[in-house]
Amino acid sequence: MAPSTDFTAWQRQHALGMLLFTGRNLLRVAKAFWPLLFTLAANAEWALRVGIWAGLALLLAVAAFSVVQFRRFGFRIRKGALHVRKGVFQRSRLVIPLERVQAVHLKRNPIQRLLGLTGLSVDTAGSKGNELELVALRLDFAQHLQQALSEAHAVDADEAEEPDRPLFALNIRELLRVGLSMNHLRSGLVALALPLSLAGQIDGLVEGWIAALPWWALPLFSLLLVVLWFPALLLVAGLGVVTSLVVAVIKYFGLRLDQTKSGQFSLQSGLLNRVAFTIHRTKVQTVQWTSTPLTRALGMATAQWSQARAGGTEGAREGQLRIPGVPRATRQALDGLMFPDWNEELPKELTPQPIYGWVLWARWWIAGALLGWWSVVAGALVVAFGAYWSFRTAKARMARCSPEAIAVYQGWWKQRVTMTQVHQVQRAAFRQSFWHAYRGIAHVTLFTAAGNLHLRFLPAAQAQALVDYVLFETERSDRPWM
Repeated sequence: MAPSTDFTAWQRQHALGMLLFTGRNLLRVAKAFWPLLFTLAANAEWALRVGIWAGLALLLAVAAFSVVQFRRFGFRIRKGALHVRKGVFQRSRLVIPLERVQAVHLKRNPIQRLLGLTGLSVDTAGSKGNELELVALRLDFAQHLQQALSEAHAVDADEAEEPDRPLFALNIRELLRVGLSMNHLRSGLVALALPLSLAGQIDGLVEGWIAALPWWALPLFSLLLVVLWFPALLLVAGLGVVTSLVVAVIKYFGLRLDQTKSGQFSLQSGLLNRVAFTIHRTKVQTVQWTSTPLTRALGMATAQWSQARAGGTEGAREGQLRIPGVPRATRQALDGLMFPDWNEELPKELTPQPIYGWVLWARWWIAGALLGWWSVVAGALVVAFGAYWSFRTAKARMARCSPEAIAVYQGWWKQRVTMTQVHQVQRAAFRQSFWHAYRGIAHVTLFTAAGNLHLRFLPAAQAQALVDYVLFETERSDRPWM
């Protein structure tokens, strides 16, 4: 029987959650002790017998612990905050104000879907991962809880009557195009390395295979490696394409992006692990568009919306909403929703000085000099290629500014455009060394709750003007930044 939807009273997860708790705890124990299991299996019969009895005792202990863990976990919503109590040996209480909630996810893996359950996780600005994770809720109950946790961003009654607005969806044809635009070489190598690494975990398996081969098999195999290297490369590439298509279908099947009636964005995707991600527009700190030559040829790009994360650490994956295969028209529409005054035709207001390309090229000279000890021709080719790469990279680096938004462009092969609203910048830093002052250049770093934007080797006057403008607009704005 599903719990009631009176969230002011203490609630527990569904009773089947005890099975999920037990399975998750057993998986953690198995990860910690799997080397011991292989050792017992490879030793004498008495060691294996002891291991079986110890495993049964451990299974009962983990099951008992999971039941107590389930029974002592409760949550409720009261006075504008989510209250959580949990703990087996050490009890703890957690209070999360609703205005701190960044996003609420609904996740359903195959086991949860088989049991008719769903998981729910809550992200906040002060946590590196999920502040709260529930693994066993009925779908309708989870949807009511998701709505209740988003009440801090509720809209007027007239707006709430409006239906959800579909923004983007991936059909089968577009899903296959996303798979074709992925890194096939990496996918092929991963597909080949996975079975080999698993076989390597079993002591003596590979050696046994080699020993079972006839004497002429290894010389023949070595000869084939020399003669058939190109067909082997095609095989890896073909395997990579198939792997990429499979990964794309598993990750992004049924992807759909909607703007809900409460003003939030809702993303659903996944074939096996079905994920429903909901985030309010004001919680999005940065929007990054990424494209490669292949995706640009197919007329699409990948969007990544990032919310606040603990410490503003760059590279973290928590709180990121990823939307692949977005066509140009949809990209312009999404940018219009996030940055109403944005125009892609704005002039290049901030570009690095030419010295930036020479600084990038200096690194290639070092690599070329080291390689020149082995081959002068190879070292010269590295330096020549470095010149092309460095000056193309420097030319692609720039920034565009509107009254309310800033976009930083970088990369010419793999292009990235990172955008943020001016009032969401937490701090702007102006850096200039003695050498920079002599050359009349400076660096600017814009700090946001989702990471930092770097503008390097700008003319000093333009850099100072940008910092002054951002600080002024941040101070005078009364718009919500989170």
